Amino acid sequence: MMLIGKTLLRAGLRLACPTKYIYPTINNVKYCCIASKLPFDTHYSECDLLIMKNNFDEEDEDRDECINMFQFNHFIRRTMGRSLDSRELYCLFAEIDKDCNGLLSLGDIVCHFEKQFKPQEEHRMKEVFCLYDKDEDGKVKLHELREILFHLGFFISRSKCLEDFFEKRDPKNIRKIDYEEFKKLMKEDIPHLINQ
Repeated sequence: MMLIGKTLLRAGLRLACPTKYIYPTINNVKYCCIASKLPFDTHYSECDLLIMKNNFDEEDEDRDECINMFQFNHFIRRTMGRSLDSRELYCLFAEIDKDCNGLLSLGDIVCHFEKQFKPQEEHRMKEVFCLYDKDEDGKVKLHELREILFHLGFFISRSKCLEDFFEKRDPKNIRKIDYEEFKKLMKEDIPHLINQ
């Protein structure tokens, strides 16, 4: 089981949300079992789910337990530390919004992040790689890799260790990796980040 908050803190990164959300007993934040309210089993700890829920609740202004695309972009900023451009945002939102109603629930978002615990399909990785290869040279930079991982459902895109793995896959030190190196990173390095 991955502990997002602890993983980020161990990596020396600050959380994208206030620390009052890390510990459910601080600042009168009412603790409840979020996992039991989801319609599926999750690999996330209650602490990780609480972070996601509180980031979600900050954007759910009308408290209808749904957020639109604009609010989802703010959720991404709180969670990942930066927003996506309009094309990336639209593609990711459309992928998560299975019922095509223009709204996402917390369950939809957690379900998306659950993908990191499942084997990635080759054609899906290639499709997302091409989406974020902005200059279409068959290579991606570190910041593009972070966006790819987030799009694929990995909640580790802000990990400092990712930079080390990226540099390992960039032997020529051109600050880019091609698709073959990306596949190796996904197969060999990402499992280590998830299990930290």
